[in-house]
Amino acid sequence: MAFGFNPSRFQVDLRETPTWAAYDRQWATNVTVQQQQLLLEQMPVIIGAVEYALQWAMTDPEANARFQHRHTYSQGVTGHYFVGRQYLEKDPEREHVFFLETECCLIRLDLQNLPEVYERFNIVLSLDTVKCTSQLMFAEEYEAKLGLPSFQLVRTLELHDVPGVEAIAPEIYQQLSVRWDEVRVCLQNAANEILENFTSSGQVDDHFMPCRLELTGEYYIHRSSYDNGTLGFMLHFLSQPRMLGDDHLEYLGYDVQIMIEIDQPVEFGLWGSSAI
Repeated sequence: MAFGFNPSRFQVDLRETPTWAAYDRQWATNVTVQQQQLLLEQMPVIIGAVEYALQWAMTDPEANARFQHRHTYSQGVTGHYFVGRQYLEKDPEREHVFFLETECCLIRLDLQNLPEVYERFNIVLSLDTVKCTSQLMFAEEYEAKLGLPSFQLVRTLELHDVPGVEAIAPEIYQQLSVRWDEVRVCLQNAANEILENFTSSGQVDDHFMPCRLELTGEYYIHRSSYDNGTLGFMLHFLSQPRMLGDDHLEYLGYDVQIMIEIDQPVEFGLWGSSAI
């Protein structure tokens, strides 16, 4: 296609997962070893069902009306995709039924004619391993687990590593230094809330910015500030690689306010976000 998204000409086409891509298969604790083996044996059929669901979601008029896909910048997207991460769990209420989440990475060629990830989708299926049938699940029917990482602070573990702290008044720096462990816990709680409250699961019908599927789970403190009694930290969240040679990339920035009062718990306030 020359420019934009044309459903009538779009056909998904599975490609081999590149070596640089994020790929793993996570099993919920309620899936036994025997059940894992059964699902692995059925995986070719399952991937076929995933592909059918992706094709429908991208091209069917009813799906486009429901999901409101807007692919106005999809130049070079031909339908090629690869399978990334997967998450599988047992349905606790139905025998022989499992929930499978599959990350489908739609790709296109970059300016150097190399494949890059254009967009990530999470296809969620309900699988009946006895009847060998599957059903596409929507966001209101299933709370997706894939792409919900355990957030971890990196690079700026110590106060002196944080950019901008040298400009904070000595008495404020001292107070912050004494309670730095509490501040880090507070920032971790803020990171969890940021992505819980403001990020979609990445499901095919619940795909917005920011998207959990993009995240590695790592974040660091990009800068600090102090103004009129309020400490500010800009957190930068890192993203999954999108092409060969990518390291963890900057994806989302979020401003967090920290309130420290003597003999009071450290508290945070969320201020605002930006794509980076």
